[in-house]
Amino acid sequence: MAQDIEADCLLDLSFLTEEEQSAIGEVLLRDSQLRVLEEGRVSKLRESVSNPSQLKGLTGDWFCDVRAKRHRHNHLGADIVRASIRRKKKPKAPAPPQLHGGGARGASLLPRWAVSL
Repeated sequence: MAQDIEADCLLDLSFLTEEEQSAIGEVLLRDSQLRVLEEGRVSKLRESVSNPSQLKGLTGDWFCDVRAKRHRHNHLGADIVRASIRRKKKPKAPAPPQLHGGGARGASLLPRWAVSL
């Protein structure tokens, strides 16, 4: 990605199963492959078409211009989903230490090593 995506743009995808994440990964891979093909097509057009307005229509640059005016962020949806999947989950706080000897009554809140003294 050329630009880093801000944390407030990322999606919470923690509820997805492994199978769903895999399916989304396949779609993102196909999207990437199609983008490379499209860049090759546009590159050939830039070499062969000299009229700037015709080139803008043939390459789809006009759409990018309209989208940039309409939307605040310049990120593609695929980039946001990809970054959201790659985001590492924050580690959970460690569990409090186990206390022994209290049972249901709560008679003792001493750690195990202190109970045996």
